[in-house]
Amino acid sequence: MRYPEAYLRFIRLFNEGEFYEAHDVLEELWMEEGHDKFLQALIQLAVAYYHYDYGNVYGARQLLTSARRYFKAASGERWGLNAFVLSDHTEKLLAALPDERKIPMEDARRMPLPEITLIPEGCDVRF
Repeated sequence: MRYPEAYLRFIRLFNEGEFYEAHDVLEELWMEEGHDKFLQALIQLAVAYYHYDYGNVYGARQLLTSARRYFKAASGERWGLNAFVLSDHTEKLLAALPDERKIPMEDARRMPLPEITLIPEGCDVRF
């Protein structure tokens, strides 16, 4: 399957840790695609990482919770990614978040960054 350039750019930016820029790129495609819930979940995942990167644990938790709901509802493969794998990934992230609402940026930036890879069987999320 050929994917829109904006989608591929989102994945590249996400994997580079440019979460806010990744969200911006995918948001345009999301609007063009009629507010697709799976794309919305990917946008929320990127913004959750952006919030966490700046120590905003509360904001990250809210967005991860919402993204997980959308990934669970999507089930199966969408846009070359496996919704189940992404749902499982967000659940693990939620469990690993500190209990605080906010943490120092230095602590947040020690978290390993994920990488999303398009593969024939779905997706792979690695740390």
